[in-house]
Amino acid sequence: MRIHYCWAISVACTTAIFVCIGLVTNGFSMYLPYLVDNGLSDSDTSIIVNVRGGISLVAMLLIHKYYDMVSARLGVFIACLCTATAYLLYGLANGSLAVYVIGSALAGVSYGLGSMIIISEILRKWFAKDFNLSIGMAVAGTGIATVIMPIIVEMMVESHGLMTSFIYEAVVILILSVIVYALLRDSPEEKGLKPYGVNEGYEPEEKVVFRGKTDLPRPLWMRFGFICFVMGCIGGPGLVFLSMLFETTGSSPETAAISISIIGLLMTINKIAIGRMMDKLGTYHGIILFGSILTIGLLLTVLLGHGDFVRYAIILLLGIGFAMMMVCPAAFAKDIALPGQYFDTVRGLEIAYVLGSFLFALLPGTLETLVGSYVISYIIMAALLIVSLILVTDYYRHHPKQGRAHQ
Repeated sequence: MRIHYCWAISVACTTAIFVCIGLVTNGFSMYLPYLVDNGLSDSDTSIIVNVRGGISLVAMLLIHKYYDMVSARLGVFIACLCTATAYLLYGLANGSLAVYVIGSALAGVSYGLGSMIIISEILRKWFAKDFNLSIGMAVAGTGIATVIMPIIVEMMVESHGLMTSFIYEAVVILILSVIVYALLRDSPEEKGLKPYGVNEGYEPEEKVVFRGKTDLPRPLWMRFGFICFVMGCIGGPGLVFLSMLFETTGSSPETAAISISIIGLLMTINKIAIGRMMDKLGTYHGIILFGSILTIGLLLTVLLGHGDFVRYAIILLLGIGFAMMMVCPAAFAKDIALPGQYFDTVRGLEIAYVLGSFLFALLPGTLETLVGSYVISYIIMAALLIVSLILVTDYYRHHPKQGRAHQ
């Protein structure tokens, strides 16, 4: 039996997300302590991270114009090259904040233009069947970075030094970028194929025109924009501040690092699992199940420091629950987008997600300074998530056909 080329597309998209999101965010964060040891201040590293976040938002706002000018294949390849160039600049910076900031700006461009906005659009064209599974596999690329990069970065820096490690990584990213370009195709028609599942009766995606806006009613935009904003509040800062959460509640740095690696591994596996579940049972059931698990895990953080069993339970619940975050915008867009407007719909929801991550990141450190605890931030996340799940339930209760699996 011949394997459909859509699975090569899936590999290319997972690799692109690993490069444009995984290595830009989680992968780079592993270098921050070494940058401080190399002469930068904590405020300098904050500037580097904030520049990346700001530029990524601008790139997302302009992404429809970008992909009006270039094909998805070329556009994603260029985005990957921006990450490679960013790491090359990091390797040549030699302690210069200005060079790090330029590199961070390029990384932000990569994140914005190579994000799930265009990747989900490519996958929507290729997968009439198992679309959510393909999305889960793609976003697993970020989890892979969380699992493997701490070990790789430590080994490289200890063996070859900080600057050389950056340059080595730039070379590897360049190779991965070429692989993405070699495998990726904008649509099945370029290979003389039909979308996966069409022969089984699944409906292909309609022809897309990038407009930069949609015709969805404002209340619907506000509802799902808020939901995805909350997912960003949790999916970004919730992961970034885990090490501080564990260490300030009694865990050693080594125990915290192991805990986070396990959470990353569980996330990677369960991103694929939730995609599969959404394809089989529908968006609503996947979001409610994984969202409920995550809510329990977030609420249990108040008990951290009361024994290993509690920590193990939280690791398990967060590792499963966090998997839903990045899957949500693409899954919701598939349900609510009007014909031909999927790209612009997912663009809006992804921007809401990144904006939530960008803004909420200011809160945990501030609250720790004010009340002396990171736990309060995770309780706020749980409260926001409960509100979001209520909004999700209310919508799909009134639109049950949209919450079902597409057969």
